[in-house]
Amino acid sequence: MSEQIAIAIATMQRPDMLGALLARLQALTLAEPQPAVEILVVDNDPEESARPVLDVLRRSGPLRFELRYLTDARRGIPFVRNAAVAAALASGATQVVFIDDDELPELDWLERLLHVQRLYDADVVAGPSLSLLPPDTPAWAKGNAFRHEAHRTGDPLETCATNNTLVRRAVFDRIQPWFDERLALTGGSDRHFFLRAHDAGFRIVWAAEAVVREEVPKSRVSVPWVLTRMYRQGACNAFCEIDLDRKPLARLQMLAQGAAFVAGGLALAPLGAVSALRPKRRGQRLLQYARYAAYGVGLIATATGQSLYEEYKTIHGR
Repeated sequence: MSEQIAIAIATMQRPDMLGALLARLQALTLAEPQPAVEILVVDNDPEESARPVLDVLRRSGPLRFELRYLTDARRGIPFVRNAAVAAALASGATQVVFIDDDELPELDWLERLLHVQRLYDADVVAGPSLSLLPPDTPAWAKGNAFRHEAHRTGDPLETCATNNTLVRRAVFDRIQPWFDERLALTGGSDRHFFLRAHDAGFRIVWAAEAVVREEVPKSRVSVPWVLTRMYRQGACNAFCEIDLDRKPLARLQMLAQGAAFVAGGLALAPLGAVSALRPKRRGQRLLQYARYAAYGVGLIATATGQSLYEEYKTIHGR
């Protein structure tokens, strides 16, 4: 069977970013023989604000890759992801590739993902999303606050996100339901899904050269946003471990890990305060240690039965 690639984009009221992404995708480089590629845009806006973006692109001239527009007005990214997967599989896709609507890929991005998948016979391939900070970003935000995970190509992973990921059809055929709709407004449904895939024996690997870049808006360059995001990540990660019962006494383990992160963050805070006196790195370490503590508080919150924080209740929380 020849490869059929569906590139899935979930979007919500970000027409300018979506337009830039769609134009970039049409310019991707692919080695011969080229697979069939379809781009699926799934709009989470009941007003269908993304539809005119596709109309403009179609009117601009012949498109290299087919564009398909779908909507799912149920609020929450798992609904949109699931709608994209269902549409891709129904049209015969052998691979589904996810990218966020606020990202731009390198022109060889898809080719790199496919190369790594073939090289390592991987079921899932994830790549880096590099943050592009505003030009007037303060020193404290230039450390680890907006750095994403990084590995070597071929490194095995337990889980990943859907901001830059290629998935074989076989994973969706076997792991059902797909993205957990209980996590509609909290985030974490991608982590939950890929943990289940990993535990079922599917192979997840990293592709360091398959790069996408994400422009960080000014609204996110704030200490409260960074700490809230870390709290939410801790809470969602604990939910996944407990819900999937991946470890003996998972709830107690999350409590212990949370306490360790909080204690470590507080213990290191004085060192961070001293480092804040250095102009070029002002506040970076202090924020890093505060992030440890916030992550730990999130772990503890879920382990003690508190409701998950609904970060995506606001339109552009993601």
